[in-house]
Amino acid sequence: MKRIQYVCLSCCLAGMGALMLPSCSDDAPGEYVKPWDGAADMNTSVAAGNDFYRYANGGWLARTSLPQGWQEWGPWQITENDADGKLRMMYQSSTNELIQKYTLMAQDKLNRAERSADALRSLLTEIQRVTTRDRLMSAIASMQKAGYSPFFEIGVTPHEFNSRVFLPILKVTSTYFDASRYQDAAFKAAYRQLLGETFSGLFTETSLADALKMADDALAVQALLQTAYTEAQSSRAQENTRATESSSILNLLSQCGISTTCVYDPATNIDVANDLIVNGDLDQLKNYLAIYLVEQNAYQVGLDIQQKWLDFELNYQTGSIFYDHHKQYDVNTANAEDAWSCLNRFVPEFVGRQYAQKYTTTGKRSKIESISSDLRNAFKERLRDSVDWMGEETRNTALEKLDAVTCLLLQPASWPKSTEVQINADNYCAATNQLRKLCYDNKLALFGTQIADRRWEYALHTYPLFRPACAYEPRMNALIVTAAFAGEEFLDEQDAAARLYGGAGFRMAHELVHGFDAEGSLYNQTGAQADWWKVSDRSAFNSRRQELAGRYSLLELLPGTMTNGALVADEAVADLGGLQIAAQAFEKDLSRRGVPDQNRKQERQNFFVSFAQTLAKVTTDDYKAAYYSTSPLAFDEVRVQGTVPAVYRWYHTFDVKAVNRMYLAPAKRTRLW
Repeated sequence: MKRIQYVCLSCCLAGMGALMLPSCSDDAPGEYVKPWDGAADMNTSVAAGNDFYRYANGGWLARTSLPQGWQEWGPWQITENDADGKLRMMYQSSTNELIQKYTLMAQDKLNRAERSADALRSLLTEIQRVTTRDRLMSAIASMQKAGYSPFFEIGVTPHEFNSRVFLPILKVTSTYFDASRYQDAAFKAAYRQLLGETFSGLFTETSLADALKMADDALAVQALLQTAYTEAQSSRAQENTRATESSSILNLLSQCGISTTCVYDPATNIDVANDLIVNGDLDQLKNYLAIYLVEQNAYQVGLDIQQKWLDFELNYQTGSIFYDHHKQYDVNTANAEDAWSCLNRFVPEFVGRQYAQKYTTTGKRSKIESISSDLRNAFKERLRDSVDWMGEETRNTALEKLDAVTCLLLQPASWPKSTEVQINADNYCAATNQLRKLCYDNKLALFGTQIADRRWEYALHTYPLFRPACAYEPRMNALIVTAAFAGEEFLDEQDAAARLYGGAGFRMAHELVHGFDAEGSLYNQTGAQADWWKVSDRSAFNSRRQELAGRYSLLELLPGTMTNGALVADEAVADLGGLQIAAQAFEKDLSRRGVPDQNRKQERQNFFVSFAQTLAKVTTDDYKAAYYSTSPLAFDEVRVQGTVPAVYRWYHTFDVKAVNRMYLAPAKRTRLW
């Protein structure tokens, strides 16, 4: 793995311009490419055909220990850590007026203490005027429009209703702390006291006794909301069920400015929140809204209140991001970190733009566009020539869908309005509430708009560019790769091609395959729900999928504990297809660069080793048993050991023979993609 030095990257690469493919001209300047640098992580005393994971990663595994605070550590976690470091550096060095202004507000102790209550008083006044069910609905709608989620979290989803548009998706609000904590009587009593002191401290006209009564009501409502997560099996809790069945929800959505069809998130039972609003005690619900308002702003108000929350979190180790900041840094730095976290949460589009503009180079864009083009062409070839289980009509449909895949890579060519942010508040709490409202307004602007016209706006909100992500969205038929994914572990633009195709290329191809697997077959080239496989295609696919699942079930997760092949089969299919497609794309690159035949075997070896090295991982047995026994992704070692034996090119590249432990007879090498 690479040692990252954040400070050098943007300075060294600025102004390089687009990187070009090698020219045939003798006097053309050559593109600098670093030599493949994975040898130090290998252990070549292990035969590649006996244990390819340790052959590729033995050196790295021997010298790497699990960093403090991490449950697992490998290239993906390194990339996440790298992105966090770059994001922090971006904020620290930013000359953006909004970032500077908002950060200073967070650090202004006097302003926070004197002005915070004023920022919340308008909403609180409306809540306190609730005397009827209609006024309750109006108060809830005002909070929702202000960016709060007292009963429903309103998200955005691409959907097939209403001619392929973005729709709101409703989910019942989760509690501030993990639901299991409320079962602890001591925690609940301390939390009640904290809520009461927070409210009476912020709104001094309210006595502590009255505030504690309000806290009791709030906790009672929170307990009822928690049941939405345990009753999600309700027949009505289906994602494709229209929320407009309920007149109360329809009324609320209308008051929130939403006129489109709305759908439910199946993770929660929407009836629980609906019944509370319709039938719950008005005074209890009013007090819940008031307490919820101050709870959501506890880290944006006066530092005396903030300290009470920090002391509470210290005692109960709740692990909130704000507590983590104040545990690590002095108060000024911690408050700046708090502010940056709010920016990340409420205006991810704006932050993503700042991040991408600082760290994404034309060279990175050129590389990833070239790789994505090669992957698409390689996948086409495999669909035409290697996929023998798919009927001709289905194959043609697959090729049409592949041609229609939209690649949203690193950053948009032009930045949408949602990436522009202004605040005119004069204190931290008010400014945060402006950002909170802007977050809702950006979602509202998407509702009812055509998916084809607003893909990037959705991606910028759902997949922030400052977080590493490589994902396929079936309802948009889009491959999304964020700017932070293109860190030095996966997309160093000067890396040897073997590392680029074995790392970023494999990940991208893996995601592409999801558009054509058991789930992807249920969405057509526009992203609309449509099963475009024949019965015979699905039967043939499932037979091979089951064969792959059976083989994974023979691979150990831990000594004596086997991998759940049925659970990981879909991701195993994507791994196998992704590696085969990336390998074929790499062959195109070898030819394009004119690599002599005598050098190609070494480059192919570097490609396969790079693939395995992107899946290097250290963790604990306890975490491995707890997480990977229920994860649809197999443990990284299992992914390597399960994938390469089914790839014919791997055998030729490493001279793997029948005597080697990982050898599979040709008839047992599952052929899917």
